[in-house]
Amino acid sequence: MTSRLPALLVVACAAGAVLVSVPARADIIIGQSAPLTGGNAELGNDIRNGTLAYFKKINEAGGVNGSKISLLTLDDKNEAKLSGENAKQLIQKDGAVA
Repeated sequence: MTSRLPALLVVACAAGAVLVSVPARADIIIGQSAPLTGGNAELGNDIRNGTLAYFKKINEAGGVNGSKISLLTLDDKNEAKLSGENAKQLIQKDGAVA
C-alpha cells in the first residue's frame, strides 16, 4: 500500500496543476428547469430566488476562480417532458455547464 502513495501524490499534484492552469471563463452559466408557472409555481420561484441569492453572494466574493456565476432558468410548468426539453436547450443551445 505504501508503494502506491508516491504515485498517488504525483497524480494528485498533476491534476491540481491542470486545474490551476485552466483560464477563467467570463461567465459560468448554470441552467435550471423549474415550474415557474402552474400548480407548483410558488415552489419553483422560491428555489430560483434562493439560488439567485446564493449566486449573488458568491459573485460578490469574487466568483469562482474569478468567473461570475449566472443562472438561466426555463419554465417547465411542472411537466416532465418539458423539463427534458429544457435541459437539452440549456446545455446544447445556451451553453450551461450544469
